[in-house]
Amino acid sequence: MSGDSEEGVQVAVRMRIFNQREKDASATRVIRMTREDVGSKTFIMNPDTEDEKEFKFDFSFNSHANDPAVGPYASQDTVFDDLGRPVMMCALEGRNVCLFAYGQTGSGKTHSMMGGADTTSEERGIIPRLAQDLFMEKKKLEEKTGSTWSVEFGFVEVYNEKVSDLLAP
Repeated sequence: MSGDSEEGVQVAVRMRIFNQREKDASATRVIRMTREDVGSKTFIMNPDTEDEKEFKFDFSFNSHANDPAVGPYASQDTVFDDLGRPVMMCALEGRNVCLFAYGQTGSGKTHSMMGGADTTSEERGIIPRLAQDLFMEKKKLEEKTGSTWSVEFGFVEVYNEKVSDLLAP
């Protein structure tokens, strides 16, 4: 949600690279994505008929291939700039915000949200980037205004109808 948007909910979809199982099976990509002036489109092709079905989203992120036929490539930077930064700006405006990742096991949620094991690399996900930038902005604002800010993070997983706090030891 951008700071000047009246919308409360935005929906994004991200296409990940093939995993090893898919590579071993010689899987064929059936998805392509476009960015529009407003929003984006994701197309899914029926491999038997080559007919495409179109779906509209606020954001469609192609992280599968850096190939114009698939759609513009979206790095972790792109995903953060489009999703994480607006969430951070809304939080700095004093709003409660939520970023929700949904999908089946192995679909890339953890990679999008947390990134790779190397937290200093370009592969960092939305959460470490958002936390770093939010606390830097918080410090600047506190020094500038003399105010103090309280920041709370929650990080939960819902799996098989069980809620787990991922920040708890």
